[in-house]
Amino acid sequence: MIRTKITYLICLGIALTIAIGCASISSPQGGPVDSLPPRVKNTTPLPYSTNFTGKRITFEFNEYVKLKDQQKLFFISPETDKKPLLSIKGKSVVVDFQDTLLPNQTYKLDFGSSIVDNNEGNKLDGFTFTFSTGDIIDSLVMAGQVIDAYTRDTIVGAFITYYDMERDSTFAQRGLDSTLHKSRAEAVFRSDSTGYFIGDILQDKKYRIYAFLDNNGNQRYEQGTDIIAFNDLIINPIDLPGFSFGYDSTNKRMVIDSLQIVFEVFREDIVKRQNLLGQERSNKVSIKFDFNSQNAEMDSLELEGINLDWLIEDRNPKGDPIIYWIAAPTKEEYLTIPDTIKGRMVYPIQNDSLQFYNQEVKLNLI
Repeated sequence: MIRTKITYLICLGIALTIAIGCASISSPQGGPVDSLPPRVKNTTPLPYSTNFTGKRITFEFNEYVKLKDQQKLFFISPETDKKPLLSIKGKSVVVDFQDTLLPNQTYKLDFGSSIVDNNEGNKLDGFTFTFSTGDIIDSLVMAGQVIDAYTRDTIVGAFITYYDMERDSTFAQRGLDSTLHKSRAEAVFRSDSTGYFIGDILQDKKYRIYAFLDNNGNQRYEQGTDIIAFNDLIINPIDLPGFSFGYDSTNKRMVIDSLQIVFEVFREDIVKRQNLLGQERSNKVSIKFDFNSQNAEMDSLELEGINLDWLIEDRNPKGDPIIYWIAAPTKEEYLTIPDTIKGRMVYPIQNDSLQFYNQEVKLNLI
């Protein structure tokens, strides 16, 4: 069922491209104001071309166009180290690649609404272009929606990022921050005006998927600024049940039945990484540990020559610092307290809201 839908999508895209190329639209002289978006007349290469080896793709339009907010709206999937450069040449938009494209890779250019006509500023919404550097176009499809976890409103313009779990397993093990900031997304898509998205250049592989709303326009997730959603499942699109979709011409929007995944975005609290700043022994029976975060936690504490049952914890209301009083139950045991107390402490370091890692510190309290 999925592969049949893919064939239909590709054929439909090619048919629309041919139809657009045959049209000839000129600006009205007098009469009503132009309200139509610019239309593509020709592309070099053609959509869904394979074995692409060039450094440039050109889009010729039926009228003069300009670029608006392309740094925020335009992106390439999968991501490249350097973003392609966009420029205007006559009635054409030119895309120049700054990086060498990967071999045998399907790419998708998503212009969002960054292309507008020169006179009235009419937007060409949702314009995308797919091509491959290999023999085939990767064509597995996945459909979902992004909504607000609290208001249940649909999220428009959210980025949905797919990460190859085998290639990026190291980053994934380190947590959310490592994956989103250090690993390269295998595929990137964007939700439409109803929060729907269709990922259409996916491979037969396992992905971990995130969705986030980019509030500052840098196309990167930033904790505390952007809202995010993630799914605990590792998903291969080929294993999912089928879905159906259509177009509501009255409301001018896509409609999807049997959504395969729904992301509920929320705002993460900014996490301050816990670190031990200092250790102090002001007298024989007191030990103080200073942390940089409130409500500091320890996994374990070992003190040579000290029975941990003797320790009485004393925290201020904010939990920083932590003071331990050594309350030896007898005079004889008090006399056994060493002048220098050595030991070890293990405490958790929070990498993000999902992952904790232990930090071990050797203690030398004089």
